[in-house]
Amino acid sequence: MKYLFFLVALLLTFSACDNIDDTLISSEENLLGRWFMEVSKEGEIFRSTHTYRTDGTYEILNIYLNSDRTDTLGYSYLEQGDFLIEFDTLISTQANIYTGQPKQYVDDLGNLKLEGRIETQESTILIKDKKFTIYPICGPLENCVEKVVYSRFED
Repeated sequence: MKYLFFLVALLLTFSACDNIDDTLISSEENLLGRWFMEVSKEGEIFRSTHTYRTDGTYEILNIYLNSDRTDTLGYSYLEQGDFLIEFDTLISTQANIYTGQPKQYVDDLGNLKLEGRIETQESTILIKDKKFTIYPICGPLENCVEKVVYSRFED
């Protein structure tokens, strides 16, 4: 009877660990590559693309496309910096932020203006089933979204 109890306890332990492994980021290799999310509104498509590179740099680019995705209408946001992963936390550092002025899209990426710099920013992330979910860490008075889900670009 002791052995049966031990065997059941052991099986439960391993199955519980299995569930935990699905939700943790084991390395930055899972994050590397291009991710995107799109929202369609009034004949335009807003696309946010995140690119994470092997050299530890990243880029976030927000663009507007026409409804059939054949033409780029403009660019509204560019963020470039360094990143690292600690457990399930994405840490962005030394990032420059460029935006359209005033808060609109511009027709050429070079027309985005440097708005500010992020020294360090942290977000909780989850990568599972070719989806990258980011949960921004916000202060009590900040207006933040709960989460944003990105899909992997298939090149």
